[in-house]
Amino acid sequence: MGDGVIVIDSAQKIIVINNKAKELLGNAKTNMKNFQLGEVLKNCWNGGRNLINALNQDSFSNFELKVMEPIPRILLVTSTTFLEMAGQSDGKVLVLRDFTREKEIDRMKTDFVSNVSFELRTPLASILGFSGTILKDKEMPPETRDEFNEIIFKESTRLAKLIEDILSISRIESGCSIYEPREMEIRPVMQDVHNSFKEKALKKGINLINNLNGDALQMHADPKAIRQVMVKLVGNAIKATGKGGSVITSAERKNNKIILKVSDTGIGIPQKDITRIFDKFYRVYRDGQPLSGTGLGLSIVKEIVDFHKGEVKVESKENKGTTFRIILPVN
Repeated sequence: MGDGVIVIDSAQKIIVINNKAKELLGNAKTNMKNFQLGEVLKNCWNGGRNLINALNQDSFSNFELKVMEPIPRILLVTSTTFLEMAGQSDGKVLVLRDFTREKEIDRMKTDFVSNVSFELRTPLASILGFSGTILKDKEMPPETRDEFNEIIFKESTRLAKLIEDILSISRIESGCSIYEPREMEIRPVMQDVHNSFKEKALKKGINLINNLNGDALQMHADPKAIRQVMVKLVGNAIKATGKGGSVITSAERKNNKIILKVSDTGIGIPQKDITRIFDKFYRVYRDGQPLSGTGLGLSIVKEIVDFHKGEVKVESKENKGTTFRIILPVN
């Protein structure tokens, strides 16, 4: 079975325990028959006393059991009583299901909703505040009005990008993403993305470099989707890189593959997080730094690359920088 199963008698002595239950509870002993249930739960929080106390009920379902070591897990336990001939309890059947992944996703979704609420409120507050001031102050100097209008435009753009991310992930999850592959040239897309971030990089004191040779880089893909991939990666690279650092983009053809590369000299990604960064809602936590972003950008990148039958490779060292390679088939 995919779930763990434990059968105990009325004295909580184990009659049957399957291998999955041993694995989930972090106990590798080969033969646990006649062990007490408490001995099997020794790796659980508080020795599993909360589960043992709950067994006073005839039956229950979706009881959360925390396994602390060797691998932390959240298990959902269902208990059913079986009866002897006289109708008295003769023991219980416990079914254990690993709920760790679902619990983590629930937590990330809660964080996501909280973070998106904050991300939406911030630009909205600026837009409402500055537009309200413009409307009220009929004598406002033209240069001040222009400054306020520029802020309103920037915050509106920021808001539009956030909403587009939310809509993109919604389309992906509903299976309604629509791509329109066609023959395209990579170089203009790369140059367009470079131009889009040039001012932002300049203000932050970052050296933004677009390394492209003179060769044509034709491929069959959706230009808008490829541009979205590069926008996400370059935007993240600039965000992660401090003053005086560099962000370098490049594209080349090797055999029948187009390789797009974004490298930075920023803060890097901890090794423990690299396998998770493409998960929806996942954000890298760093001590002393607030979590930023929605945790959607890289999951959108991965979905687009997967649609194009490509792959994403990541190399990163903390405080040294990160390199993303997008490898796409020409056809």
